[in-house]
Amino acid sequence: MALPGDGRPVNARLDVWQLGGSYLFRAETSSVRMSRSEQQARRDPVPLLALAVQERGDGLHRQFTPLNRVHPGVLMAMDMTEPFEFSWSGQGASRAFMMPLEQLDVPSRRLRQALPHLARSPLYDLMTSHIVELFGAADALSANAAAARIADAGIDLARALLASLSPDAAVRRDAAAQTLWARIREYVRQNLRDPGLDAASVAAAHNISLRKLYNVCAAADTSLEQMIIRRRLEGVRAELALPAARFRSIESIARGWGFRNISHFTRRFGQEFGLSPREWRTARAQEQHLDTHQSVTGVSGGG
Repeated sequence: MALPGDGRPVNARLDVWQLGGSYLFRAETSSVRMSRSEQQARRDPVPLLALAVQERGDGLHRQFTPLNRVHPGVLMAMDMTEPFEFSWSGQGASRAFMMPLEQLDVPSRRLRQALPHLARSPLYDLMTSHIVELFGAADALSANAAAARIADAGIDLARALLASLSPDAAVRRDAAAQTLWARIREYVRQNLRDPGLDAASVAAAHNISLRKLYNVCAAADTSLEQMIIRRRLEGVRAELALPAARFRSIESIARGWGFRNISHFTRRFGQEFGLSPREWRTARAQEQHLDTHQSVTGVSGGG
């Protein structure tokens, strides 16, 4: 990475989070240029694929194609074993999910064919949203014991994204079949707050029959309905613990996570976590108050 050398002040912040063998990398700088020449790529290949979403400012990107302008919200890709250029002028930021090429297991020829055409994939929006949401929870994810599994789900989705752009229909079919369960889980995760999320909407989104959907879930030893409920409950539990949600009613938070029947929600919450939603919120508030009190006391005592 190179920063401008014309004497202008430079502001830069670089953040990296590790997820198993993969990384989340965010760069926010006032002007930047990253590149690898053919000589550098041959001498010191970096066996990673970066899928990046521009966050702020317009970037300029070149790999396998002429120079392209990358607007905020656009997904782009860089094979780090190949020459590339990426830059922006003025304040800008970009977020990249960087995965090992060995684990991605996609032939280099197919990467060259697919990377310039990501926007043509039916999985483009899903992949873009997935990367943005990974960064929204980066601190918690990197500290999670399941970080490697979280990265694996992203790699599965990336593999399906690339395969969906193959000119070989057999490759597209095989990849779609192999990654269907990963795509279903990601679709559910991204649509948990939609009260209309159910088996019919999931099947329609993936162009499969309900019977096929239930067979895929059975092969994964999972009930789709129970998975949706459990993840919604986890979402409500996490939100109830937030100080910012202290003055929101439990009912409004539950409805915000797709629950229509509040009595059913309350009963399932108690079954899942052993406390009612109100008891959980009260317990967390008391813990946070105690932590704050101990912190203040410790600071005072240290003086």
